[in-house]
Amino acid sequence: MNDLELTLANIDRIIKEAGRHDLSFAEKAGLYAAMDVIARDVDKHITEDCGGDSYAREKISKVHWHVGAALGFDVTNGNPTDQHIVGALGQQVTLRGLLRDQKARREKQGEE
Repeated sequence: MNDLELTLANIDRIIKEAGRHDLSFAEKAGLYAAMDVIARDVDKHITEDCGGDSYAREKISKVHWHVGAALGFDVTNGNPTDQHIVGALGQQVTLRGLLRDQKARREKQGEE
């Protein structure tokens, strides 16, 4: 992951698109695959560059799960798509703050 803001913006776009009700299966699969790859990259970044922050890792995991559930690739726990989109957005807001704080801390320490 070379650009934190680009990565976060792409997650935002995936969440937004996942909320559409007119997606084909192929579109859903593409969005889920993209989210899966990005989630793995973010998790790796958290592990390698953010000291393995377990709270941040939980947030990206929950974003990934909510997107997967909204798209039909994970269990929904009986919740509708719209509720999963709201859940993903909430987790994303927290994740964004955590990752930006970590980046600012590293920059202050001269690591970036």
